[in-house]
Amino acid sequence: MSSPFNISEASAIAFHALVALSAPDTQLSAKEISAHLEASLNHTVRVMHRLRQMGFVESVRGAGGGFKLAVDPSQTTLLQVYEAMEGPLSCKHCILLGESRCPPDRCLFAPLTHKVDKLIAEFFTQTTLASFNKKGKHHG
Repeated sequence: MSSPFNISEASAIAFHALVALSAPDTQLSAKEISAHLEASLNHTVRVMHRLRQMGFVESVRGAGGGFKLAVDPSQTTLLQVYEAMEGPLSCKHCILLGESRCPPDRCLFAPLTHKVDKLIAEFFTQTTLASFNKKGKHHG
């Protein structure tokens, strides 16, 4: 069964990588991140470079290099990460057919879409990178 809320693979890599890097004194290479997530190394490298450009991570050069978190994980929300990767959070289209086939003003599922939007926005706004480490959740 597919999810009505689809997050791009790039955003999924970004979320998981940043949560993994939010553990104290953690530095990981793109190769380590891609292996852990079973994601393409090339795609992971592109995501990590984008996260570096956006100021979420710093790259460490040389042997044993990689990436480390450049932001305070207790102050960095999932919404900030999502919007850096995807743009403003919005689900103003039919969750079944898409906006091009079902305009928002005539969508049968608009009430559901609005509820889903609200729940996701609340979760993304209230959840920081550090909250995953506090909960002791597995990353990935």
